[in-house]
Amino acid sequence: MITEFKNIERCRRFSESTVSKLTAEFEKELDNRNITLVTTGSYARKEASEHSDLDLFVIAKNDPSEVLFEDKEKIENITSIKIKKPVGDTGIFGSGAIESIENMLTNLGGSKDRNDKLTRRMLFLLESAPLYNEQLYQKAKLKLIQRYIKNLQDDQIARFLLNDFIRYYRTISTDFEYKVVEAGKSWGLRNIKLSFSRKLLYFAGILAVAETHGVPAENKASKLYVLLEYPPIERVRVVCGDYANNALSHYDYFLGELCTEEVRRELECDRDQAKEKSIAFRSLKDKSKDFSYALEDTLNAVYEKKHPIHHALLF
Repeated sequence: MITEFKNIERCRRFSESTVSKLTAEFEKELDNRNITLVTTGSYARKEASEHSDLDLFVIAKNDPSEVLFEDKEKIENITSIKIKKPVGDTGIFGSGAIESIENMLTNLGGSKDRNDKLTRRMLFLLESAPLYNEQLYQKAKLKLIQRYIKNLQDDQIARFLLNDFIRYYRTISTDFEYKVVEAGKSWGLRNIKLSFSRKLLYFAGILAVAETHGVPAENKASKLYVLLEYPPIERVRVVCGDYANNALSHYDYFLGELCTEEVRRELECDRDQAKEKSIAFRSLKDKSKDFSYALEDTLNAVYEKKHPIHHALLF
């Protein structure tokens, strides 16, 4: 029996409704099958509310020049009408961000694999959803998965992919200090998101890799593709079942708080204000510790001690 969590369900319905409307508009207005429009963030994770902005980028089949000026104009017009908050403008996600399939497949871990490229690649795998041209989206995602798992044996897990998931999670944890100290970003809300949504995203990635153990080599790509198509919450439920209920109850509380305008306003503060004056911050921070332990308990309940995922996370 599936346990229902009211805030998770409310965010899922809102996200799916909004994404469905956006997809219908993009399919009607865009006429360029050489590109696919990808959303990441809370809408892709099915965790959005009316307070959420829309993170997106474009993947070109061959070359960024395939994205035409009129495409960008239509994308911006549609999102400005359908989404109350502006589209993310960090340069990683904004509608001007364009990636080619070939560029996504090259220099993984190399000197040109900058933080923005790693971030886009990881979010594409871990939490993305297509808003336009799903066929090209699927092709790009499968190619990237295949790039990570070539030459694996049946008894091996996808360590190369796991290592990039770990690198991404550690990178955003480290970058947090820069963004709030030197770049002037708000501290409270970012800290809480790092403690919940980024953590669940990472955990759901670990689960996808763990599930490749014992899968025949020729089937590992399709296994990963199916698992990575699930949004993080759903992936956790599919893999862990009732073992995940405790962790998801904490996450449900987190989403409920973030859907409350007063709480979000209170969290838009600096470090000192959050620690000294924000009751909401302190409550969520305490809850996040229980959430972390619940995720650890879930992993240990689902995978026996000798499962290779435990060793791979340490060494």
